Amino acid sequence: MPIDKSDILESLSAQNNHMVGYTEFNHARLAAIYDAFNSLKQDGAFWLKTIANLGVQRIADLGCGTGLLTNQLAGLGYQMTGIDPAVEMLLIAKRKTHADKIQWRVGSSEQLLGTRHQLVIMTSHVAQFFITESAWEAALRDIYQSLNVGGYLLFDSRNPVVKPWEQWNKASTYRLINTSEGNVASWIVWLDKAAASVKYDIHYLFESDKEHLVSHNVLVFRDKDQLVSSLECNGFAVRKIYGDWHGTEFCQNSSEIIVLAEKISKNQPGTKK
Repeated sequence: MPIDKSDILESLSAQNNHMVGYTEFNHARLAAIYDAFNSLKQDGAFWLKTIANLGVQRIADLGCGTGLLTNQLAGLGYQMTGIDPAVEMLLIAKRKTHADKIQWRVGSSEQLLGTRHQLVIMTSHVAQFFITESAWEAALRDIYQSLNVGGYLLFDSRNPVVKPWEQWNKASTYRLINTSEGNVASWIVWLDKAAASVKYDIHYLFESDKEHLVSHNVLVFRDKDQLVSSLECNGFAVRKIYGDWHGTEFCQNSSEIIVLAEKISKNQPGTKK
């Protein structure tokens, strides 16, 4: 049975005092300003170029959020499905220019079952939100089932070797941005690291009424070898690993692990032929 990402997060929240709520995705006011703080830049150009080179048409965007990239791809003529567990994010996505060309689904990877795509993408480090290995493995199985043989999975994950969380403090991450809600200050604070999981808070302070909202978050940092192993065990062959948004080949000290994998057989490992 596929594992819903929201179920995993609720379970994790109940086990510790730092209640994982991902408020940045589930609060209407924060969803409304999400694009202002997370606009597509070099990463957007990379995704568009890489996808164009694959020669695909039917794409599922798993963890599409407010649909920034989903919408751009639909405008370019791709047949898009956008999937996200956060209703507030999808409400924003459905207001975008090409939203009527996109199939929107509320949920996680289980929403891929019964569909057929040539490419599944997970951008903005969505892969790191599958906190447990069982959740990650379930997502890979669902993705595998939704792809044609020769179909692709394309996703990004931060490289744990360079320990990016050590720079997550107010002094290094503070930003003041003019949004639809007026000026909003935001900063990130790293709280704790246990094994591969990193706990952190994202703070938002609204200048207009001084409301201070905090999103309690957790990400899991899998290294390159862990990612490759999990993909190969679930019927994928890794075709390319990039280390940055310029398309540079991955090396040990790369900031990103950007993976292109291909479904290589009709039958997933461990299933009957």
